[in-house]
Amino acid sequence: SEKYELRLSGLLAYFRDRKLPLEDCERFYLFGGECNYLLRLGSDYKLHPVKEHGAGGWLTSTKYMEEAPGNWDENEINMLLDTAEECMKQSIDEQNLRARIIRKKRAVGLIPMPDEEIHREALDESILRVQAELQRHPRISLPFCAFNGGS
Repeated sequence: SEKYELRLSGLLAYFRDRKLPLEDCERFYLFGGECNYLLRLGSDYKLHPVKEHGAGGWLTSTKYMEEAPGNWDENEINMLLDTAEECMKQSIDEQNLRARIIRKKRAVGLIPMPDEEIHREALDESILRVQAELQRHPRISLPFCAFNGGS
């Protein structure tokens, strides 16, 4: 959560300086890590993890909402991630990128090898490839986000 606190430091400082009431703090949530976890603002104006399962867990609480991420079909999630990962492998090969792929529970990422750099144009090309392939895939209907998070 420290990484997100740093990114949101101005907003969190604004909340702290204005002494945002506890009830308002507790209504501020942030999905992080490509929706892999949920954070909630505490009375200390810091972000704290919200558990996924069990009483009060965000996946448990949304199980009756058909479109909620916790109710997505695992086979379709894996098909989407497999497709994105294969596109990234092709990008690495075809563009001779010194990069590797990271696969998470609900995300796939392309990152440079240590002490290497991937130019913005190469990242853009990779992401456009992933986006196009996912959009035309006949069996993928889940919402997704393909973006260049590089600098």
